[in-house]
Parts: sequence; structure tokens; C-alpha cells
Amino acid sequence: MKPGVNIYGYVFAESGTGEHTRLLVASVREAGIPYSVIPFTTTLSRQESDFADFGSGKPEFDINIIGVNADQMDVFVEKFGLEALDDRYNIALWAWEIEDFPDWMAEKAVYLDEIWANSSFSARAIAKKVDRPVHPFPLPIRTPRPAARSRYDLGLPEGFLFLFCFDMDSIFERKNPLGLIEAFKLAFPGDSGAHLLIKSINGDRHPEKKRLMQEARGDRKDILLWDRYLDGEEQDMLMAACDAYVSLHRAEGFGLTMAEAMALGRPVIATGYSGNLDFMSADIGYLVPYEIVKVGESNDPYPVDAEWAEPDLRTAATLMRKVTESPAEVVHNVELGRREIHQHHRPAERGRFVAGRLEAVRSEIAGGDPARKRKLNRHQRG
Repeated sequence: MKPGVNIYGYVFAESGTGEHTRLLVASVREAGIPYSVIPFTTTLSRQESDFADFGSGKPEFDINIIGVNADQMDVFVEKFGLEALDDRYNIALWAWEIEDFPDWMAEKAVYLDEIWANSSFSARAIAKKVDRPVHPFPLPIRTPRPAARSRYDLGLPEGFLFLFCFDMDSIFERKNPLGLIEAFKLAFPGDSGAHLLIKSINGDRHPEKKRLMQEARGDRKDILLWDRYLDGEEQDMLMAACDAYVSLHRAEGFGLTMAEAMALGRPVIATGYSGNLDFMSADIGYLVPYEIVKVGESNDPYPVDAEWAEPDLRTAATLMRKVTESPAEVVHNVELGRREIHQHHRPAERGRFVAGRLEAVRSEIAGGDPARKRKLNRHQRG
């Protein structure tokens, strides 16, 4: 087989996991590594992302990188067969959001030779449970390049606009939109001219969660709830139209929308916990303090007794007021944040990691490292 990578993943999916694979492809392309992209479409997410970069288009290379999370590895194998893994070095790009990685997911490492995690935080959680090498692969950041459109064209109000975007399928309580609504109300109890837009997708599959958000909003006309898909260009325009981005998450694997907002030069207010700390610090973002609490019931696939963060909503409210009232400090912070993303988190930067890691793997195999020569047969995998 030729040296290069076969990249499997949800490249058409309008989801965070789909974007993970698309960003991986961009990094591999930047590194000049021969590649082929094989779409995997077994997912509930809408499959309308505009993707057309398939490389050679056939799995002809010696290393696989599989952009499929641990919980779907069996589905992947059922779709493509163990033959897709045989006689290749198999890497998976996994995302995970809390510090406790379930045993049943860790078992899926049996298909793999190593794992890349979408942040340092995720890598630490996964490495505690699997017997394969685990490497952090903080996601590369694509800077949105939106067309020039007015807020009126987008159906947005004038005045200071806070934005938060999330997928209802990605665990409502983890994303914590109700906490964000409460923090905004604390920050702006009356008519201040500021607005909050919470933009979600897949609310049709979670009508009770939509109802909770509507009840939390109440009669506040300055809190907007959009549940709709936007194409890539429209999403970029929305990100560029906001004045600040806010995520009061309880846990994040990485936090792509936060990083994209920073790349656009927007202030970002976010819980100071989990994957977003790979690109955020108190010097370049507005980190919200938190306390650690139990995850609790009805948050599958997260274990009931696992832990995550509960952000301090009063401090979040103070920070929301601060970014509307201290423009000089905001300009300084956002410029530092924009430089951080552009200098250290571009696809070209991650491409160097990919090239170096693949070179190390091939060197270890050529040198006779038994751990690298291990090829699981069907009996071992089964």
C-alpha cells in the first residue's frame, strides 16, 4: 500500500463531529500528505455540508484516520467491515467532554493502534482508560470569511448582540442554555439595548427542551431563540454579526464556536473549564469561575456519578456587562485572542503534528517496534 492516509468521517454532516473530520482533512492537505476521504453517513445529523475534497477518493493508503467517536466504532465496523482496518495502522480521532471516560467506550479501542483526542482535556480522560497511545489533537481553527451582510438582511436587531450556538443533540444540560438565559437576565434586568441570540439545531427532536428555553425567556423580547439550520456561509455571517460570544457550558470537548469567534476578533465569555482551555486563558478571554458538581440523572452517555462544572452565573453576568461597558479593554483582549488563534491553531499548525506523528509511526514500524507491528486479527477484535 502507498504511504498516506485514508480519512473516514462524517464529512457531509452538519455537526461538530462532521466539522472535526473536515478540519482534519484541511490539516492533512496543508501538510502535503497524500490522502483519500471516505464519507461515513450513518448519523442523525443533516447531511448537507458543502464538502468536495476527497483526495484520491479510494482507500489506497497504509494508515487510516477514523473521525468516528468511540460510541459509534461498532457501527463504523459494521458499515465498512474489518477488512478496512486489516494490514493498516489505525488511528481514531475521538471527542469526549468530561473527565470520566466510560469503560464500554474504552473497549472500542480494540479496533485501533492509537487515538487522537480533540483536546488536551479529552486526551487525559481517554488515556486513563485505554491501553493504546493517546495524543492530544486540539482542533485546527478555520477563520470564518463571511460575505458582507447587514444585520437587517440577517433578521437581527441592532445594539450589542451576544451569541451562543449549539446542537440540541449534544446534551442540553451540558451546553447549559438555561444558565445563559439566567445570566443575561441578571446582567440586563431592564431594557438595555443589548440582545442575546441562542441559535440551536435539532430542536424538533427535543420539544421539551425547546419548551424549557421558551419558558426561561418568558416575555423578554431581547432574548431571541432560533432553532434552524444555516448553511456554512450563513453561519459565518451570523458569527461575524455578533458583538460577543458566550458559552456557559458545563463541559466541552473543545469548543469550536468559541475559537471561531476569537478568530473573528470577538470577545468570548466562557466557563473556565475543559477543552476550551487549549486556546483560552484569562489574558485573552473572559473565563467564568465554576464549582464541580455531579452530572446526575438523564444525561446519557455521561455516567450519573461523573462530574462537570457549574459556572457562576453572577460572575458571568458581570462579565457580560463588562464587555459592553469597557471597549478599550475588549479591543486589547480580542486582539490577543485573534493572534493566538492565527499563530497557533491554524490547519497548517496541526498539519505539522500530523506529519510528525505519521513519520514517527512509520519509523517505529521500520525499526521493529513490536507495539507498532501489532496488527489485530479478527479473532482478537471480535
